[in-house]
Amino acid sequence: MDKQKMTGHLLALFAMVVWGTTYIASKLLLEFLQPTQLLALRFFVAYIVSWCCAPRWYPFTSWKEELGFISLAFFGIVGYYYLENIGLLYTSASNVSIIISAAPMFTALAAHLVLPDEKMTRSTVMGFVVAMAGVILVVGNGALVLKMSPKGDFLALGAAMIWAVYSVRLKDHADRMDQFILTRRMLFYALCMVLPILAGSGQLTLPWEQLLQAMPILCLSELAILGSCLCYVAWNHAVNRIGVVKTNNYIYIGPFITMITAALTIGEPVSLAGVAGTACIIVGVVLAGRQQKENEK
Repeated sequence: MDKQKMTGHLLALFAMVVWGTTYIASKLLLEFLQPTQLLALRFFVAYIVSWCCAPRWYPFTSWKEELGFISLAFFGIVGYYYLENIGLLYTSASNVSIIISAAPMFTALAAHLVLPDEKMTRSTVMGFVVAMAGVILVVGNGALVLKMSPKGDFLALGAAMIWAVYSVRLKDHADRMDQFILTRRMLFYALCMVLPILAGSGQLTLPWEQLLQAMPILCLSELAILGSCLCYVAWNHAVNRIGVVKTNNYIYIGPFITMITAALTIGEPVSLAGVAGTACIIVGVVLAGRQQKENEK
């Protein structure tokens, strides 16, 4: 494996390690923030950080390109997180985690239809089946009783599907510009979409007394600086280096990261089922990763 591809895999892994811990941070902040308030705060802080990381102005070039940025902001940031956050209000974090983990399969289907160099293979499907079995074991961690909550579950399913749209559309932009600038442009349009919703719903007043405490500040910093700025930069770089499908296969490990985080922060035990699920996820990711080799035959 050459250095560029290795870097792509490491960047995708970094993004998922961080994103796998954000469920807990979001859940904590949603105890006193509305989903739209959380999104606006997260995007605003991330936008400021992106300027600090890359203080360079990117000029307007064409409306076609700007519409591309707007679509990336809608599918990859606003729509995805809005559906995920509202889904967490109506269904369990376990359900959301499992359903979101289906995103790589939706992405593989979308890429198969749209991108000539990202065709699905039997290994992709086999990897999905094995990895999803592992995801269910990890999320359950030996004691899971899934309870259907149609409204929340369908919202989570919608989030997984529009992430697939984002991933495919990202391919057109990931190799043409600096990823910090691309992420900042996306965050700008994301803010433009969220702020009118926030104002129209009368949610501009924030609970500053609760926000300005150590734990909320730590959670918001993780969500904004790591989750909404650096992770998007890393993810976009990964797509550029190893492709849409291979990058999205790393989404499978998200529940494993969440399980480990829960064990370290709130003392939740890791069961034998959780360990078995982790092994299935690893096997599934390896199987799905064979997709490109099969396409080259």
